Amino acid sequence: MQHEKKPWPPTVGDEVGIKESKLRGSVIKTKGVSEARFRLQVPNQTKDGVKLSPGLARAARIASRWYGLDELEPIDEG
Repeated sequence: MQHEKKPWPPTVGDEVGIKESKLRGSVIKTKGVSEARFRLQVPNQTKDGVKLSPGLARAARIASRWYGLDELEPIDEG
C-alpha cells in the first residue's frame, strides 16, 4: 500500500512534527512568504485523551509558538 505524500510546506490545520523532539502540533496560523513562519498548537494530552505528565505538559505549553520551516518535519501517516 502506498502512502500519500502530504503537501509541504504545511498549511493551517496540518499536523507536523517538531524536529529534535517527540512533540507534534497542529498549524494554527502562518505568516510570511519567503521566510514563512508557522504557529503551532501542541496539545497537552495524547490522541487517546491521556493527560501528559507535568513535565511533558510544560514542554507542550512552551512548544506552542512560532517556528521556521527548518524546525518542522512532515509526519508520516503510514
